[in-house]
Amino acid sequence: MKTSLLQEIFRPQDLVEDVVFFPESIFPLGSKMEYTPLWLRQIDSEKHLSLGNLLALTPPVWVYLRPYSMARRMVSNGAYRFFLNAPVEEKEESSLEECREEEDYFFDNPHLWRYIWTDLNHRIASLHLPIQIGEELVDFEEDYSHCTSFVEAYVESIRFEVERKFRQIEVPCRGNLTLTELIQRLFALLLYKLRDSILLEPDEYDLLNEEELRLIRSYRSAEEVCSDIDYFCLYLKKAYLQAIDKRLISPFKKGQHRVETLTFLQRFKKALLENPDPFAPVSLRKVLYPRYWHSPEGSPTHKDFLGRKVPWPLLPVQGITLYEALAYTIWLSDRTGKTVYLPTEAEFERASSWPKALSLPQEGEEVVLDPTQKLLFPWQSHNQKMFHYYFGREGRGMEEFYAKNIEEYEQLLEQTAKKDGSEFLLMLEGFGWHWTCDRYDEDERKYNRFEDSDYPVYRGKSCRLKDGKEPLTVYKYTPNVNMKSSYYILKGSPDIIGGPGITTRRYAIYPLRGYSNVGFRFVVKS
Repeated sequence: MKTSLLQEIFRPQDLVEDVVFFPESIFPLGSKMEYTPLWLRQIDSEKHLSLGNLLALTPPVWVYLRPYSMARRMVSNGAYRFFLNAPVEEKEESSLEECREEEDYFFDNPHLWRYIWTDLNHRIASLHLPIQIGEELVDFEEDYSHCTSFVEAYVESIRFEVERKFRQIEVPCRGNLTLTELIQRLFALLLYKLRDSILLEPDEYDLLNEEELRLIRSYRSAEEVCSDIDYFCLYLKKAYLQAIDKRLISPFKKGQHRVETLTFLQRFKKALLENPDPFAPVSLRKVLYPRYWHSPEGSPTHKDFLGRKVPWPLLPVQGITLYEALAYTIWLSDRTGKTVYLPTEAEFERASSWPKALSLPQEGEEVVLDPTQKLLFPWQSHNQKMFHYYFGREGRGMEEFYAKNIEEYEQLLEQTAKKDGSEFLLMLEGFGWHWTCDRYDEDERKYNRFEDSDYPVYRGKSCRLKDGKEPLTVYKYTPNVNMKSSYYILKGSPDIIGGPGITTRRYAIYPLRGYSNVGFRFVVKS
């Protein structure tokens, strides 16, 4: 295949050259106040950080991790767009443009989205969300038990969001259809147009029931569908304006604060207008990702700052769901022959909080563990800036935060990197949250699963705490895959809510949504 800009952005050798290797090791996942250095306890007392309250949620559990490698930086726009346009089968004598003409892309492949939803144990059965209707708090259930792939579930999640918002305001009917029928008709058509990315075989099963088929047949043109989308967006904006944070009202009105439900419908409208046939299939790549790009192809530069801009392909990708991040790792595994996946909670904490040299001693030597080696804060060992210098940027204006000139951006990478000898991990501080592959369960805050008698215990070496006599129980860390929980861990950067965050901080967020301050990096299994 001919060399292209996209191919230059991603290279298979990056999985060897652009990763940091971490040897097998034992360390405490979580921490407690008595393990923190004295100087940090003094800062805690002077600045009233309430560090003890934060640490109380994650008491230490001693875990064993096999060796692995973590990507030095978050996945970039350019690398993800390369995946977006990658053909299912690459042909050495074909150019990328010739492969595009066949329109057989990895991203559109229904096998991929079904595999993520089922075989990888990331299926969501149902979800209960409270909504405020007047002065009453009402339970709203989202049922995904009938979905066979992530794409179906994603479209359903957008529909549930529309239904939920429309229950909070007064929305008049149109024509001779009820509001329920209007919603049912539009979203049945959306699913039908995405059928090539959902169905493995055209006649495999009935995507729509008879009532839904009757409703979508009432559409006479793409313009009529677009009229419904405009109608929905009009009242969705009214609903969001009632509920949105006052600080975001002005950016929302100007289109600077994007809401996924609206941007998805608007992208679908644009795809509809490209083909006068309202029932013609549409590519998943045109409507699903990227929701936060300025156009379907992405903006090559930012125009918000003077000076030399940071090339758009080099900026970290954002606004994608957990499932899209997983899809990228599956494609990378398929392309390179290596085992690539999202980091677990323990792998991320090992990389961000502990020295690389924290490895097991030679055979016959005793393992002595010092919990005070942990970096509770990413800036603890390297950042000379003011105490709260980066915390205020956490989760806010991620796009503007990145849009520096190239010299400032390189300085920013230097300042937010965790250095360990000659190697470093970039973007650990002030670069938003990262997706990880562990499920988050409110009941797991204190790592209750380690108390389960069936949880694997590491018996390779005898371990004890520094200055301690009692031997420690060390567990072989395995991700939490409790199917009762439908939320996922986000972690990686400090958190300003309630005070500066720590690297043990865990947070739950809806995996079927894309968020403007969420990116990801991958790990490679040794």
